[in-house]
Amino acid sequence: VGCNAGYFLIGSQMRGMGACTGVDAGAYGEPIEFLNDTLKTNVTFLQSSYNSWTHEVPGLDPHDIVIASAIIQHVSDPLYFLSFLGKTAKKALFLFTGMGDSDEYLIYYTEPNRFYTDKPFPVGFDNDVGVSRGLLMKSLDMLGFNKIIELPWQEDWLPRSWKTSQRALLCLRTDASNDGEKEASVTPPL
Repeated sequence: VGCNAGYFLIGSQMRGMGACTGVDAGAYGEPIEFLNDTLKTNVTFLQSSYNSWTHEVPGLDPHDIVIASAIIQHVSDPLYFLSFLGKTAKKALFLFTGMGDSDEYLIYYTEPNRFYTDKPFPVGFDNDVGVSRGLLMKSLDMLGFNKIIELPWQEDWLPRSWKTSQRALLCLRTDASNDGEKEASVTPPL
């Protein structure tokens, strides 16, 4: 969700993932087609976006693994967006997101309409929307992600300064029929 030119999708498929679908409001079909032709991948692109009025991405079906990188900070309804991700990710969610330091249940907003000046209240809150650690972890648990792994920052990632505002979380659903001991068969994308 919010795949941009398909970096995670193409990389995931090159590392053995099956069918991959990218969604973005931007017109990234041509770059993804170029990468598919060049790298012999077959990633599908859907030009669409999360709709804060309906709480869905039109045309997107559930997938085993969903990646949402730096999206929550741009949606005015972060809990509904998390709910959408929970319905769309059958086994795992890779979430790269900001997270406030509080264990309280908080949502943070800054000035509205920074990126999308035409969006009316309340969906105009589109910049630096944040969810506290407490609310995010409680929400993920309520959505059935019972194993959350925060991936430690690595030298070849974005600059270290991003780690202070953005966290990489691998959120897994484990097999309940085995008392949570057997993890869903998921290989995290790189």
